[in-house]
Amino acid sequence: MAFFDKVSGFTKNVGEKVSDFAKNVGDTTNNMIEIGRIKSKINAEQENITALKAQLGELYWNKYAQGEDLSSDGAEICASIQSALDNINAMQDEIQAIKEREQEQQEASPAPEARPCPNCGALVAAESRFCSNCGKYVPIEEAAAEAEPPKKAFCTNCGAPCEPDAKFCSSCGKALT
Repeated sequence: MAFFDKVSGFTKNVGEKVSDFAKNVGDTTNNMIEIGRIKSKINAEQENITALKAQLGELYWNKYAQGEDLSSDGAEICASIQSALDNINAMQDEIQAIKEREQEQQEASPAPEARPCPNCGALVAAESRFCSNCGKYVPIEEAAAEAEPPKKAFCTNCGAPCEPDAKFCSSCGKALT
């Protein structure tokens, strides 16, 4: 029964890690979509500014061509250009805020226990022995292997502790099997 409990605990742990990973991917994707949407709005505002500047240039050129005074007739167009520039600045601040929130979330969440696959570079969970991307064997890191306590061996004849790789008991001389 203990075996099934360990398997159940392992699969639950892996399931939680996969779920956390999927959530992080989803959050990152949503942020990228939001940033793309805002950048699209910035491009639209920049195109609007270009059109307004062309309109302003046409207005002033016509007035110049007719010999008129060029003092304040373009003030409304200039105000529209300034408003569009203010909108762009606000949207760029919004993008920066999204990036800062994402950075804070990454710093707050614990780093997943993973290592790169030596074959393809994909991240492999610390307890996995094979890459889910390319299927190649990925050796367990030495630090993880060292974390496991060494197996203890005992003599079946006298019960004395023995070295795990010993062939004979150092207390009674009985062969260890």
